[in-house]
Amino acid sequence: FYGCMEDAPAPFVDLRDIGAVAVAALTQPGHLGQAYELTGAEALTYAEVAALLGRLLGKEVRYVDLPAE
Repeated sequence: FYGCMEDAPAPFVDLRDIGAVAVAALTQPGHLGQAYELTGAEALTYAEVAALLGRLLGKEVRYVDLPAE
């Protein structure tokens, strides 16, 4: 996959976790006017994500870094 992140790590968040927080915030009292910062458990570079996906899928996955422009 392609991007322009160089070696910058990012704290990826699972969409299911975002959904669970949204459900709780919308259906339980005490969340009105609150702001929540959702972040993943570990910041990973895109190259690390590619390697992890490759191991999980059992095939090569590469991250290709492109110039920002």
